Amino acid sequence: MTERAGTQSPFADQHVLLIVAHQDDEVLGAGAQFSHFDQLSVLHVTDGAASTREARAKRFASRRAYAAARAREVRSAVAAAGVHATFHTLGVRSLEACFHLPAIRRQLERAIAGIGPDIILTHAYEGGHPDHDAVAFAVHQAVRHLPWSPAVWEFAGYHRSGTNTVHGRFLPNGEPALRLALTEADRTLKRHMLDRFRSRLDEVAPFPLDAELFRPAPTYDFAHAPHQRPLAYELDGSGIPAPLWLTAAREAMKTDRSWRMVVRLRWEMWARRFLPDSPRMASLMRAMPLLGRRVW
Repeated sequence: MTERAGTQSPFADQHVLLIVAHQDDEVLGAGAQFSHFDQLSVLHVTDGAASTREARAKRFASRRAYAAARAREVRSAVAAAGVHATFHTLGVRSLEACFHLPAIRRQLERAIAGIGPDIILTHAYEGGHPDHDAVAFAVHQAVRHLPWSPAVWEFAGYHRSGTNTVHGRFLPNGEPALRLALTEADRTLKRHMLDRFRSRLDEVAPFPLDAELFRPAPTYDFAHAPHQRPLAYELDGSGIPAPLWLTAAREAMKTDRSWRMVVRLRWEMWARRFLPDSPRMASLMRAMPLLGRRVW
């Protein structure tokens, strides 16, 4: 991925709306830039908690308790930067954003119009996490429906490259990235912010602290995977294969009537997660079309 070094933040003195999937994505992607913003608004699409099983693995009594902890952590992290932010949330359960794409798009339209940012900063479409890709999809669809559109930029997240997961870099599918090197003071502050995510220390550890990368959002083809499979989220146990995500995106581009898609995709995700080795289930899934399309 081609990069160009920069010394000045393109977001300086701007009202920036960060639209992200989870409570830590904003700090990982752009935490060192917060002090340059004139105004910071943060919109979380999910509540950051996927299941009771995940919550208990993190030593929380319930999924709701884990979600509440993540909400507290992100506020603590932003406060550690010494900046004020306005927070908004859609409250979708983590790992389920792709099941609600039409509804998320409509809610983002209203939120963007009401908040009125100068710049939207969001995820790239990169196959790193299904919720990240869902947010990228919904943002791009939402701004297309607005009578006016703020500039849409994206920060580097993570993606699969061969047998490795690459953190903090873009796929080579857009214009050269602006690389903002972090000073020692920037790195210390960002590390201090990330330390506030006590429930996510293992997950945030792989991300580099030497720089933050940004670029204007390119035009994506959400009907196709962002790169050759497997995608990162197909290998991390999320239970969502790329064909399932892509089917959700294709249907969302065609219709706002999402209830049939939600029921069918949720059932398929459950089957893949809890009955992955059942030949009868696999045969049944192949025989069941989704809105006239076969997923498998």
